[in-house]
Amino acid sequence: MLSQNGVSQEFGVAPNTVRKAFAHLREQGLIYTRVRLGSFVGPEPEDEE
Repeated sequence: MLSQNGVSQEFGVAPNTVRKAFAHLREQGLIYTRVRLGSFVGPEPEDEE
């Protein structure tokens, strides 16, 4: 799991920079984000219904 705040603090970069980087990684299909859970490495799994 990746946390935008955690990445920002660990690497000493502005939260806005991390937010933009995460958006770019999502567009590339390298991470996916779940509300209130965080971001995860890999393509978004198919919903199982």
